[in-house]
Amino acid sequence: MDMQEDGVLIGYYEGSDGPTIILISKAEQSMRLLRDIVSRLSTNDQLEMDLGNEPSIQLFDLSSFVLVSDDRKHKTFEQSVYVGRVKGGEKPQARWVKSRARWKDTLELINGLIASGGGRHQYLEEPFSEDAVIELSYKEEGVARWET
Repeated sequence: MDMQEDGVLIGYYEGSDGPTIILISKAEQSMRLLRDIVSRLSTNDQLEMDLGNEPSIQLFDLSSFVLVSDDRKHKTFEQSVYVGRVKGGEKPQARWVKSRARWKDTLELINGLIASGGGRHQYLEEPFSEDAVIELSYKEEGVARWET
């Protein structure tokens, strides 16, 4: 699947660290899109964003990927990534839930990756108690089977 340079590809696969959600950005413009989304989550409580509805984002092997800012229901050390299948669904759905403060931490990781100039990746969620690792790849080549 060919990906536009200004878009973001989000895929789900079984990796060496277990189930993985990977966000792939090939250009600074798409990194700014991700940064803007996370910035909104870091400043607005009770906000949900389905990335599958964003025109510049393509989902592969996920039926939906919803990011949620929720200070009331989410504590600092609780699991934040949930992956499950809807009855009869072929592709899993994923939810990534964090408090505004934890979204601000994620925003700093994204800003650091942008400042690096790319050619690398950053884990945004580690596999400790999560249903999936979340990895952000910036200007890396051949990182996913969805690329051609």
